[in-house]
Parts: sequence; C-alpha cells; structure tokens
Amino acid sequence: MSSLSRSGTWKLSSPKLGATSAMGDVGSIEGPSSTAHTDLLDAALPDSTNLMVERYSKYLSLVKNLESFTDNYLVVLSASTKNHEKLKSKNATEQIPNFESHPGSDVPVSGSTAAVKRAETQDDVVMDVNNFMEALRMKIDFLHTNSQEAESAIKTQVLPEFKKLQEQILTRQKDFIQMSTKEQKELKKLTSASSKEMAKLDDSIQAFEITAERGKVDYHRDPYLINRALLYHAEGQVQKENAHIDFLESNELTLKILESQIMEILKKIFNTLSNILSNYYGSQVNVFQELNTKLSSIPNDLEWEKFKQKNADHLVLSSSTDPGIENAMDQLSLNGVSTGLSKPVFEPAKNSLKRDIDAITYKNKDHQATSPILEGILMKKGGHLSKKYTSAYYVITRSRYLLEFPSRAVDSYQPSLILYLPECFLKDENKDGKFKFIVQGKDISSMLIKTKKNYTFKASSSDEYLTWFNVISEVSGLMHTNAEIRTASLIKSDDEITDDESSTTTAPAPAPATATL
Repeated sequence: MSSLSRSGTWKLSSPKLGATSAMGDVGSIEGPSSTAHTDLLDAALPDSTNLMVERYSKYLSLVKNLESFTDNYLVVLSASTKNHEKLKSKNATEQIPNFESHPGSDVPVSGSTAAVKRAETQDDVVMDVNNFMEALRMKIDFLHTNSQEAESAIKTQVLPEFKKLQEQILTRQKDFIQMSTKEQKELKKLTSASSKEMAKLDDSIQAFEITAERGKVDYHRDPYLINRALLYHAEGQVQKENAHIDFLESNELTLKILESQIMEILKKIFNTLSNILSNYYGSQVNVFQELNTKLSSIPNDLEWEKFKQKNADHLVLSSSTDPGIENAMDQLSLNGVSTGLSKPVFEPAKNSLKRDIDAITYKNKDHQATSPILEGILMKKGGHLSKKYTSAYYVITRSRYLLEFPSRAVDSYQPSLILYLPECFLKDENKDGKFKFIVQGKDISSMLIKTKKNYTFKASSSDEYLTWFNVISEVSGLMHTNAEIRTASLIKSDDEITDDESSTTTAPAPAPATATL
C-alpha cells in the first residue's frame, strides 16, 4: 500500500474499487431491494455523518499522539535518563483515542492501570490499536540510551511523515464535512418542498369536499394538479435520498480503505523508527522490534470491523445487500499503495435503505378527488385557421376541468391548456367517420385575458370518441333535449366571440356517458 523512497518521501495513492469479485460487481447500480411502503416525510434513514467525522478525528488524534510520542522521545535521546523520566511524567501518549473493543469482550479503558496489568500478564491477547498503544506505553521505561545520530535520523525520516499524514487525513475530513453539509442542505430543501406540497394537497382536498359539488373550484386548488406537483417533488426528494445513501455508503467504504492505508503507512513509519532506534540500543533492540511486531500483526481492517459491528444501526453500509461490497478489500492490493491516502471511487450499490417512488405513501394519495374522471390521448386543433392536429395527454378532473399535458409523466405537472367545462360549449363534428368534436371555451392556464376559442378534438376510434363526447357532455351539463340542441347548435367563429358574450351552444349526445362525477 505504501513505501518509503530513498529520499524518505511518502506519497498517498488513490486506489479504485473497479475489480469484480466472484460474488458480484461492486460498481453495479441496482434499485431498492424492498417494496415496503414508507411515509414520504418519514424516511428514518441512518446518518453516519457525525460518526465519520469523529472517525477521522480519532485517526488524526492517533497520528498526532504517535508524532508527539516520537518528538518527545527525541528529548529522551538528548537528555538520557532524566529526560526519560520527563517523558514518563508528560505521558505523551495518554490522549490516545480508545478504539472499539472486540464485541462481547471486557477490555479495560486504554491507559488505565488495569489495561497495563492486562498487557503485562496476557500474551495471547488479540492485538488491536488499543492494545498496541498500551504495549507502547509500557515499553517507554526501557528506552535509556542517548544518541545524536539517532535523534537526527528521527528528525529527518520519521517526524515529517507523521505531519504529512496528519495533513492528508485533515484534508479528507474537511472535504467530507463540506460535501456532507451540502448534501444535507439539498436533501432538507427537497424534503421541505415535499412537505409544503403535501400541506397544499391536504388543503385542496378539504376545499374540494366542501365546494366541488356546489360550485367552481379554482383550478390552482384542483387536488389532481396539486397531487401531480407533489409527486414531482416527492420523486426529486426520493432521488436525492437515494443519492445521499450512495454518498454516505461511498464515503463509509472510502473511510474503510483509508483506515487500512493509514494503518499500513503507520506500520511503515513506525518500522523506520524501530530500525533507527534498534541500531543504537544494543540490549534494548528487542523493545521496538516487539512493538513493531505487535503493530504489524493487526489486520488493516480489524478496527473497521469492530467499528462496524458496534455501530451497525447507524451505518448505511450495514444495510447494503450487494455481496460485492463486502469483498471490496479482497480485490484491492495494498502492496502497491504508496505512502499517501488514496481516494477510492465507488458506484452506487444495492442497499435496502433506498426507496422507490411507487412505494411511497402520503396522506390523501388515493383520495377520490385526485383520480381523474377520464384521461387519455387525443388529437387537437386550435382555432379555425389551424389545419394541423397535435397529440397530447388530456384529463378530466373531478373538479370538472379539462387539462392538457405533454405526456402522462408527472414531470410535466403544469397543464398547457385549462378549460372549465361547465363554462364551455360542446358541438358534435363526427362526420364521415372522423370522430371529431368541438369544445368552445376560454383557456385559463395563464393570467392573460383571452377570448373564447374553438378547440377541435379528434379521437382514434368511434368508441373513444363516444366516451370523450359523453363524459364532456355530462360534466359540462350539456346533456340537453333535442329541441335545446337545435336551438343551440350554432357556434360563433373565434373572431366574433368575446368575454362578454353569453352565446349558448350544445351538441347531441351520441351515446350514454361512460363516466360519472
């Protein structure tokens, strides 16, 4: 993973988890494995941000303490026995972070008398960072020899590498905090937007239940429209939640790799320190050799595995169902990593925490007012001068609006045409099997003052024509007698109709209506 060049320079590399394990591709992107319905505003997602920041801080503290130990040891080398006592009194490694113990084990706190006694009496203890630091503290009393040459070597080959490693860990921590803060702000903004739309839907449902049967409902408060808008915002929120899960999972895996690299680099730096001191200590050479053996015996991912077991309920990675994730380290060769921390790149993985928009529930989602009376594709020609028909998606809502959308997809939730059918007139134009009818009304999709206009619609079949004609007839209240039909059969041209005109027109009902209000 890391190496020391002849010039004594360490460099952090950037491995990528691009290999495919026997169980699956780490970089594959799959959707959520669960279809259980969850509340839109109550995702209950674990957030490992603070844990990750604290984890970086622990390793910063670890490196700082090792640097502090080495720096203070130079004082010991220059002042011999007296300064050894000073080193002991300063207790340079006292502030070492206490990493997680093995699950189920009764391990004393690092630095305590019980921990020292345990380290002295038990040779078969499973080695980890805590136990290594206890052993290091215990061996300080054995270091007694003064050597200017060793002091110079430590100053030039060991201490600079600790400082460099600290800077790199701190940079990674700052980058993660910055990106995480941005992610959280964006997710909070999208969640807030969904919450507002949900409140608007609730209000519109209440208004619909009170006024829809007795009077006109403002199309801005049409529950169907508001529900489409809510779905639009909800989809954005869920996509961001899933992206945030990918972000956290990627950074958790990144930290796992970085921890291994940190441990590898610390081993190499400490190995250098051990060799320098061993050359000058004679009978004491075994002290640092033993320490080096202890540190080298710690698996690179041992601390991560203990950390993950203890914090399984708070780590997104614990919910990953991609088998390739657990085998990521098996695909990474640490031998080729230089002395720098790399920045692994991960593709979104299959995780049970991810949600699907189809499995989202919220209040009034299935209320009758949010479902249309009739919906489908029609061809439309606007105005008597236009000869070209265009295809669009049309909806008749329970509030008696005829709405036009580019497609059925909710990303186009703002209608391009809005006609309030009770204020429109209908004429049958079904001649020569052309399946056409005309709706005369005023488009209220914008604030601009518009005159009434003829909109010619064409269906693709006789059954489709009859369905649309009958539903519009019933919704608009134009199911009249034959005498009324003959009286109101004429529709004025677009140029002759204004907002003040109150002309009456209707059309015969070709067949009974197929939908009811």
